[in-house]
Amino acid sequence: MDLSRKKLIKMCEEKLIKMKHQYNATLSSKSLLSEEKTETVDMATRELQFQDSSFFRLRIKSLLPEINMALRKIANGTYGICEETGMEIEQKRLLAMPWARVSMKAFRQQAS
Repeated sequence: MDLSRKKLIKMCEEKLIKMKHQYNATLSSKSLLSEEKTETVDMATRELQFQDSSFFRLRIKSLLPEINMALRKIANGTYGICEETGMEIEQKRLLAMPWARVSMKAFRQQAS
């Protein structure tokens, strides 16, 4: 599936906006835990749910700035350009991770 760059950017923008709204809604909700009655869920399960909820909230908080940065880049016309190489970020990478700031090549170089 090889999309035109303009269509790819539009798809990524829509995905980023949807993620931003979902993440903001999640963070503004009181709890990610189910509303089951305490007597039906034992304390260990409740603790695991709390840990999962806390981890998920931290992950969202770390991703929101990346999502906002990607949306700013779309607005100013620099979206999809690798911050390391100045080349276009691969289509597959942007579709999988629309907030990506570097190409796979640059990512591999950073990891080594």
